[in-house]
Amino acid sequence: MLDPLFSSALEQAERSAPAIRAAALVHLARVAAGRDRQQARDLLERGIAVANAIEEPTRQILLGEALDPAGAISPDVAVRLLGALANDPMQSHRVVMALYRMFEAGHHDAAMDYLLTGAPDLFYPYDVAARAPGIVKDGRTRAALLRRAIQAARAGRQLTPARLSHHTISELLTMFNQHWRALPQEEAGTFVREVVTTILAVPDERGSFTRQGAHFSSARQDLLFTLLGPCRHLEPQLADELVSQHSQLARAASRFPYGWESMYPGWVEGASHLVPPSMETDADLPRPPREREPDLEERASHDYLTLLDTFLPVAQELRTNFDRAFAFAGDAYDSDTDPRRPNSAPKACWPSAGAFRSILYKAGSYEGTRAERHLERIPDPDLRLLAQIELAAALAGVRQAPQTMITRLPDASFTGPPTADEPGSSATHAPFEPVTPIAIFEKPPLPPSYEARITPSRHPPDAPPAGGCDADFWVIENVRLRPVLTRLFDTSSSRIVIPASLEQRRYDFALVLPHDESREVFLDSMRSSVKRHFQVRSEQHAVEAQVVTAPRGVKARERPADDMPGCGVAFGSFSFHEPHTSPSMPDFSDLIVGSLMDIDVVPSLSRRSVEEELHTARERFLRMPAPPGILSALNQTLTMNELCIALESATGQLFVDETGTSTPYRINVNGAMPGSSREFVQLVCEELGLVVTPAQRVVEMLTVREPLIV
Repeated sequence: MLDPLFSSALEQAERSAPAIRAAALVHLARVAAGRDRQQARDLLERGIAVANAIEEPTRQILLGEALDPAGAISPDVAVRLLGALANDPMQSHRVVMALYRMFEAGHHDAAMDYLLTGAPDLFYPYDVAARAPGIVKDGRTRAALLRRAIQAARAGRQLTPARLSHHTISELLTMFNQHWRALPQEEAGTFVREVVTTILAVPDERGSFTRQGAHFSSARQDLLFTLLGPCRHLEPQLADELVSQHSQLARAASRFPYGWESMYPGWVEGASHLVPPSMETDADLPRPPREREPDLEERASHDYLTLLDTFLPVAQELRTNFDRAFAFAGDAYDSDTDPRRPNSAPKACWPSAGAFRSILYKAGSYEGTRAERHLERIPDPDLRLLAQIELAAALAGVRQAPQTMITRLPDASFTGPPTADEPGSSATHAPFEPVTPIAIFEKPPLPPSYEARITPSRHPPDAPPAGGCDADFWVIENVRLRPVLTRLFDTSSSRIVIPASLEQRRYDFALVLPHDESREVFLDSMRSSVKRHFQVRSEQHAVEAQVVTAPRGVKARERPADDMPGCGVAFGSFSFHEPHTSPSMPDFSDLIVGSLMDIDVVPSLSRRSVEEELHTARERFLRMPAPPGILSALNQTLTMNELCIALESATGQLFVDETGTSTPYRINVNGAMPGSSREFVQLVCEELGLVVTPAQRVVEMLTVREPLIV
C-alpha cells in the first residue's frame, strides 16, 4: 500500500504550485529515506531548489521545512541549510530539531563539527550542546564542546547582566554541571565565579521551578542550585556563602548538598540521563517499517493527538472515527480560507494543514492502511496531498515531521508601532515599558499563623506590585483589592461590589504559616482571612446586565462538550490593541496581580488528572483581568456562558447568558482595529447571531464592606 500512496503523492506534487511542490518534495524525501537513500536526497535537493526560487519571506519559511528531513538524510545538505537559517530566530526550533535528527541518524561528526565551529554565537543551540556530550566518548572532544558553548555565551554577551536569560544560562549550566571535570580545575573554577557574579548582578524574578522535591519561586536560586555541585567542588567557601544567603537554596541544599549531583546519582561524568533516547543509539536510517505492537490499544490509551490549541485522547478518536479531530481541523480550514481575512502564509504552514497532517499520521500509526479512507474528508487537494505524505510516513515507520503554523505572513513594511516623534503619528504618549513586579523571596518577620496579616500598603503610590512565596509563606503587596478577590474567589471583576472608598486603595497581604503546608492550605487560609477582614459576602443583587440571547440559534460550528470524559481540552486566544489616541499610559498593575497569586511552586495535595488541571487553567484564563486596550480578536472554543465570562473580563460589563444552550462552539472573530470593545461585542453578535439587550437581572455578587481593622 505504501508504494501507491507514495507514487500518487509524488505525481500530484509535480503538478502543484511551487510552494506546495517544495514542501511536498522535502517531506516525500523523508518517506523515501527508508528504502532508497539516493532518491531521498534527490527529492530533498529538488524541493530546496524549488523553495530557493520563491520570493521572501516564503522562501525562508519553506527552507525551514527542509531542515528536519535534511538532518536525517544528508548531513552536508543539513549543514548548508543551517548556515542559511541559524541566524533567523523564527527558525530556532527547526535548527534544534535538525541537529537532534542528525545525531539520531548517526551523523555525529557533522553535527559535532557544526556545534564546534559552525553555530553562531548569538543563537547558539545550547540545549543540543548540553545533551551532545552524552554520546561523545573522548574527554578532549567533550572539553572542546564545553569550551565552545562557554565561548558562545561570552561572545553573545549571554553572561552579562544585560543579556542573561534563565533558559539560555540553565542549558549551559546543565552542560557544565555534567561535564565540568573535562576542564582543568582552574579553568572550571573561573567559569563558576564568573557565572555566580552575573547571576547575583541580575534582578531576581519570580517563576515556578520544581524537580525531584526541590521547589523554587526564585529564578536566581534555581540557577544557583543548578551550579551548586561544581561550586562545592571548585569554590566551597563561595558555595557556603550562597547557601547561607538564600533561603530557598538552603532548603534544597539541606536535602541535596551537591545540587543535581546529589539529586541524580551517577548522572555526572558522562552518564546520559538527559540525552534523548533517540540520541543514545547509533541506529542509522533507513529503518524497517514499524511492526504493529500487540498492546496497540493500551498505547493509544496513553497517547494524545495535538491539534492547534487542543489535546485529544487518541483512544477516544479511534472509537469515534476521528470525528472530533476533523471538526477541529475543519474549523481551522474555515478560518484559513475566510474570504474576509484569508491566511496569507504558505499553505504548508496553515494551521489547518498541520491539523490534517497530524490526524493522518496518528491514524496511520494505529489503523495502518485503513487510515487512507480519511483522506477524502480533507476538502482542499493541496492539504490532502500533505496529509497523504504524513500517512505514508506513518506507514513507513518514519517520525512525524515538526510543524510550523502561521496565520499570516509577516508584513515587510511593518517597522513597529508609531511613536510620538514620527511624522503623521497619532500617538500621544511614548512607548511604555511593561510593569515588572518586585519579587520577594524572604519570609517576613511575622509571628506564624494561619491568619493572614492585611494592612494598607507600605509602598509609595507609584511603586509596582510586589510578592512572592515559599513553602511556608505568601506575600502580595501594593495591590488593589478587586483583582485579588477575582483570583481568590474565581469570579469575574464585574461581579464584585466594592465601596468607592476602597476601590483605589492598595493593600499588603502577608501569610506566614507555622510550617510547610500544601497549596490548598495556603488558598484556604488567605481566602478566609480576606473574607473576615473585608466582610466579604456572596449575595443576590438586582443589577443592570447585558442579556445575551440567540433568537434564531447560534451561528457557529458546534463542538462536543469539553467536559465529557476523555474528550480533551481546548485553549485559544484573545487579542487587544491600544489605540494610538489613548490619552494616558496603560496600567498593567491589576493584570500582573495574577502572577503574584500564582503559587504553583507550593506542592498540591490534589491528585487531579491532566484534563482537570487544564480545565482549571482555562477557566482562570477566561476570568483573568483584561489588559489595557480594546478587545479586537477572539479565537476560542466556548459555550455561550463562557463567552459571557470572557466578554465580562474584557469589557468590565456584566453579561448574562440566556441563549438556552450549553453546547461549546468554535468562535473565531477578528475585528481588525475596532474603536471600542463595545464595537467588538457588536461584531461578535453579528457573526454569531446573538442579541444583547440591557436589562435588570438578579445575579450572585461578591460584596465587600469597610474592613473591620484599617
